[in-house]
Amino acid sequence: MLSLKTLIEHTGAHPWNGGTVASILLDGFCLYTTHNNAAGFEAFESEIRRLKRSFEQASGQESALTLTRESISCLEHYGAAVEQALTAQREQTRQAVELLTESLVRISHGSAQSAENLKAVGAQLRNAVGLDDLAAINKSLKSCLSTICIEADRQFEQHTAINHDLAHAGSLCRGFPASEIDAVTGLLGAADAATAIRALATAGKSAYVTAFAVERLETINLRFGFKVGDQILLLFAQHMAQHISDGDALFRWRGPCFVVITERPASELTMIGEATKMSHARLEHVVSISSREINVPIASSWALLRIQPTSDAGEAISKLDEFAIHRAHSAGGSVM
Repeated sequence: MLSLKTLIEHTGAHPWNGGTVASILLDGFCLYTTHNNAAGFEAFESEIRRLKRSFEQASGQESALTLTRESISCLEHYGAAVEQALTAQREQTRQAVELLTESLVRISHGSAQSAENLKAVGAQLRNAVGLDDLAAINKSLKSCLSTICIEADRQFEQHTAINHDLAHAGSLCRGFPASEIDAVTGLLGAADAATAIRALATAGKSAYVTAFAVERLETINLRFGFKVGDQILLLFAQHMAQHISDGDALFRWRGPCFVVITERPASELTMIGEATKMSHARLEHVVSISSREINVPIASSWALLRIQPTSDAGEAISKLDEFAIHRAHSAGGSVM
């Protein structure tokens, strides 16, 4: 389409009358009007062309006034349609960004503050009016996403390091075939621990078996759900994997219990000291509920069992099962 300047230049050689002026104005309206959609704009252009022809053929003032009212009405209707389309477009964009924001809140393992910041951005979108509002929202969103990316990188590095420790701790049952892997912690299970104990007894070796139990896990499962309980078991397993000595083997026993088998030379007092230190470490798991964060303390109890050349493996395993069933319900330890 010709520019408005070109239109004026083209009409400069023609007599200037009301029809000519109206024709130029209508062309200008059509040229600089925002497009709604292809069909809507085509209908608008068609109506503008009809009005132009009518203006050119108009013979009296009354006819010109009628056409002027029709032109204004045409512009009003099209303007309303464009505004309606832009409003719908803004709403669709807002809904899309809100959906993305909500998805980020759900999948992000960042802090509760990051989640609240993202929700605040979503709330700002609902009230955004002009470009200044959108610029401020864009800045806030960039800041939130940057924080989440930093947190995600840190958690990935920590998760990778801890999983390496778990894999190392679980693989130290040298020579014992694995029959099961615990789905929650990724450690070898009770059957493999029992196999290791029987093999030690059969070989006439001396070793220590330290059993640990996460306390109040049943209460935690009832209050927060089994998913939180599994997360706590994994956290405790990671804690143990990071702090047991090289050469020790870590297993998931039954229920909320774990077993560490130690073949290295050590006194009973040394083993008691290690078990006490590991059990007394301050551990917490953060549970996010709605917009609140609840710190759930993780307490544990322990029991020490010595395997000697004359030990009965079956009796030792029974004692471990008894500990798993009748463990103390407060942080503490004992020698079996």
